[in-house]
Amino acid sequence: MISRRQGLVGVLGLGLIVAVIWLVRMLGEVGSCMDPGAGGSCPTLADVNGVRYGVSVAHELVDIDAALSPFAPIGRTNVPDHFAEMTTFRILAIDPTAALAAPARAVYDEDVGPYRLLYGPNSLSAYPALCNYLPAHLRVVNEQCGAVPSS
Repeated sequence: MISRRQGLVGVLGLGLIVAVIWLVRMLGEVGSCMDPGAGGSCPTLADVNGVRYGVSVAHELVDIDAALSPFAPIGRTNVPDHFAEMTTFRILAIDPTAALAAPARAVYDEDVGPYRLLYGPNSLSAYPALCNYLPAHLRVVNEQCGAVPSS
C-alpha cells in the first residue's frame, strides 16, 4: 500500500519532471541561464556533447547501476554544485538525447538518490524504458509509465 507521503513525493517528483521537460523544450537555447549562479527564473541546465539537457532532482532509481555505461563529460552547466562528478552515463535502451544519468550531490531536501536525470530534447522517448528504473511509488503516478492519474 502506498502511504500518503509516498504519493505526495511521487506527485511532486512527477510535477518536477514534467516542468523540466517543458522548460527544456520551451527555452531551447537559453544562453544567459548557462552562467553558473544565473539564478532567478532560469531552469537548471547542462550541456553534454552540444545537446542541452534539463537537470532533475536526485532520484531514487531502482537497479540502475548495471544499466549505466560511461557516456560523456558535462561540458557546461549553470549548477556545477549539483553534481558529484561532471560526467554522464548512458542508460541501457534509452536514446542519450532523451535522458542521461549523472552522479548527484545532495543540494535540495528533495534529493533522495545518487543520480540526477538529465532530460534532453527527445525526453518523451525515454519512456516507457525509464519506468523500469523508477521505484513503484513513482511508476504509479507517472502517466508515461501507464499509470492513470486519479481525479
